[in-house]
Amino acid sequence: MDDNPLSREILINALAGLGLSATAVNSGEASLTAITERSNTGRSIDALILDWRMPGLDGIETARRVRGMSALPKQPAILLISAYSEDDPPAEQDLAGVIDVVLHKPVEQSTLYTTLVTLISGAPPVSASEQVEQTTATETSDFPSGTRILLAEDSFINQQMALEMLRNMGLEVIVAEDGVEVCTGLKKTL
Repeated sequence: MDDNPLSREILINALAGLGLSATAVNSGEASLTAITERSNTGRSIDALILDWRMPGLDGIETARRVRGMSALPKQPAILLISAYSEDDPPAEQDLAGVIDVVLHKPVEQSTLYTTLVTLISGAPPVSASEQVEQTTATETSDFPSGTRILLAEDSFINQQMALEMLRNMGLEVIVAEDGVEVCTGLKKTL
């Protein structure tokens, strides 16, 4: 669940790349409706990925309501996704029993995969702080201010994912869709 259409599309493509089927919705209310409809047909949802900041029902309130749905065939694992900000969601220990794991944007496909496998298999979840410790130096933006990156990617979805990750690392990004644009971009920067 995410109110941003591009974020939904990126997440759906990341899940599809992992061989998983997913349904995307744009609000907490739509999530509750989709879960109820699926439950009424006897099918369950293994995992629910919720954006924290949403108009109407936010991710935490949506998760609380899902946890209160006693008629579900089984409770889903619930992941809350948050952008780093001063207003980060409450600490994970305060969300115990409601949210299984909090992940911070941008979420890498490998992190998403590991987290989903862990939660769905019933293994204890890895906390967000442990996941942050596992990130590489390049993800923590050790780049000097003003560092420019030339991104060459012809797939719009991959381009948008990379663009968001690189910008979140504080990098200035120049986008090229093909080799000709790469050469043109390099000429402009030299």
